[in-house]
Amino acid sequence: MRSKCIIPSCSKPVHGRTWCDAHYRRWKRTGSPMGHSTDWYAAADVRFWNRVLKTAGCWEWQGNRRISGYGRLQVEGRETQAHRFAYELLIGPIPDGLDIDHLCRNRGCVNPAHMEPVTPTENTLRGVGAAAINARKTHCIRGHPFNLLNTVYRQGFRQCRTCEEKRWRSARERNRNC
Repeated sequence: MRSKCIIPSCSKPVHGRTWCDAHYRRWKRTGSPMGHSTDWYAAADVRFWNRVLKTAGCWEWQGNRRISGYGRLQVEGRETQAHRFAYELLIGPIPDGLDIDHLCRNRGCVNPAHMEPVTPTENTLRGVGAAAINARKTHCIRGHPFNLLNTVYRQGFRQCRTCEEKRWRSARERNRNC
């Protein structure tokens, strides 16, 4: 005969780890056989510190993360980014209209010493995405400089005036010869 679940009010047979199937599944899902996480009801700052691994440099977020790599935390029923919570907890409120830039480029870092409030544009330009890479370019692909005289903006894109004039001349030549 199989033994019974060790939870006092339960008389179902043991499924795993001395619990019945229901208590075992609750433990797998929440970390507690009684069906609630051991710290979900704790204060947000306590839950935050329970999920931070402090090292000499970055403080690595050990909790849930978004696909993008940023940590996330439930605060007063709403999802908050862990690095923003850390900044506000240890430094103060983030000024309106500013984003938090990770100076260490580690999205999982919650160390406020590695963060700086900046405008969204500056945050994008400091990054490693396509917009940042193109903004740092000083010459077109044929070596002409991007300066006031040689740069034209069309449909939100920066173009080299010299190369654009060459393209127009070539197109006119092709059309004449047809």
